[in-house]
Amino acid sequence: MKSIIILGVPRSGKSTLAKMLKEKYPMYNIIQEDIINESLRRIISAHGKKVGWGAALEATKTLEGKVGYFLDAALSFEPESSFILDTSTTKPRVCRQFQKQGVIVIVMGYPNETKESILERIRKYENEKDWTIVNSNLLMMRFVDAWLEDSKILEQEAKKYDLKFVDTGKNRDKVLFETMLWLDEQLQEQTNGN
Repeated sequence: MKSIIILGVPRSGKSTLAKMLKEKYPMYNIIQEDIINESLRRIISAHGKKVGWGAALEATKTLEGKVGYFLDAALSFEPESSFILDTSTTKPRVCRQFQKQGVIVIVMGYPNETKESILERIRKYENEKDWTIVNSNLLMMRFVDAWLEDSKILEQEAKKYDLKFVDTGKNRDKVLFETMLWLDEQLQEQTNGN
């Protein structure tokens, strides 16, 4: 099975899509950038430095755009394994290089939404484990501003690098279902040798 990169802004449905894929295709292994970042935060904290999520992200800036190396290493060590990389910092141009090597790439965002509708959707889909649940709407709007701008940039870059862009802004459940159908076609083509 081809490995898959799911790149996109936070709360666009990347992890949900990765879990849907894993459920349907159990042979996949998921590499989640959020878990890598949280692990680094815990390592830093374990060495006597108390840091929050934002500081951990700042400390991991050296990894930004390089999380794809985890997939590259995974493919090198386990070439027969299939991986799903769930990432928000790997750059589309890097993803294009993986796509040229046969990796399926999906870029996700919500570039045509309003800030209010994005916040409403975040609240609709969050659960008790999501970091967003403890933040006020006022604080979340700061994040949403950045994510909306990043969504617009990702859409443009996806077009520039010929990557599939999925707008999860309207009817996210339907869009994720349609994306799964598209992925099924891509994986079926591979199985048939096309």
